[in-house]
Amino acid sequence: MYVRGVLSPRDNPRHPQFSLDELTVCVAEAAANDFGVMAHAQGTPGSVTGTDSGVFDHGGNTEELGLLAKVGMAPADALVAATSSAADSLGMGDRIGRIAPGQRADLTIVSGDPYDFVGYRDRIAYVLRGGHVARDYVRKSTPAPHPRADLARR
Repeated sequence: MYVRGVLSPRDNPRHPQFSLDELTVCVAEAAANDFGVMAHAQGTPGSVTGTDSGVFDHGGNTEELGLLAKVGMAPADALVAATSSAADSLGMGDRIGRIAPGQRADLTIVSGDPYDFVGYRDRIAYVLRGGHVARDYVRKSTPAPHPRADLARR
């Protein structure tokens, strides 16, 4: 569902775009067609980052963490919004979004304090996919894919 208030500078995000009756019909139609429905949250508990496709360049969504903290969200909650809450909203929380046994082990490792979002993108040291280094920013290299990395994605 498209809500035009996100990228329109003159729209007030506090004004609802649809009535409750309209939203009820949208959700029912989506469910009848086996689609999920998401709504934008304004920095409230349970928020999910990355829902504004096209707002940031690929990889630039780390800036959203700083924006959430700037408007008062606790840094730990901002990281939850970018990881486990986002995974749950996609219906994939049983496989991704957490550091736990049985999870896919896709991680971004930063130097310094992980709760200090200033310069976050520039402090990325490693990216792991399926528990294996996919990008080494310290050595500025991309290792060959691990032979079992494909299995970790399932």
